[in-house]
Amino acid sequence: LPEGVFAIGGDDVQGLIRTSYRFRDLYAGLDDRLYVLDVAGTVIGSYDPSTLALDRFFDAARPINALAVDADGTVWGAGKNGSLYHFSSDGALLGSLVTGVTELIDIDLNITGKILLTSRDGTVLKTSTSMASPTSFSTGALPAFITPGRHQTLPAGDVIIQLTNSD
Repeated sequence: LPEGVFAIGGDDVQGLIRTSYRFRDLYAGLDDRLYVLDVAGTVIGSYDPSTLALDRFFDAARPINALAVDADGTVWGAGKNGSLYHFSSDGALLGSLVTGVTELIDIDLNITGKILLTSRDGTVLKTSTSMASPTSFSTGALPAFITPGRHQTLPAGDVIIQLTNSD
């Protein structure tokens, strides 16, 4: 691979790190670790982002579709059942919030504690690490995914962008 390009391989996909896990999500944690979520949504891996050396794998107490990791190492998960989950750094359930949607598929978090979530039906939800009741709007796109509009670790105002792709 070219200098500066790295990959974590699984499921017979070539990469710099061999593993038997297949991954569904990848997150650059606010704690300066790289996190992966297995395809079943139940096993989380932590890697050193500079060397891609595995720190550890641990089980999430509930199945999730996507993850975000706070500066303290706690994990936030977009639940397959539509709930937002908060896990300890070892995967134990610390709390949950029913969001009112059927299935969450994406999550993002910033240092101010704001959490954005998306659902399979195209809904974007906004809450916080205090697990306040979420506000939401429909994108009209099925499904909807989110990404931060600004740097994760630099505070800024709200930025919500809708992208549509026909494939």
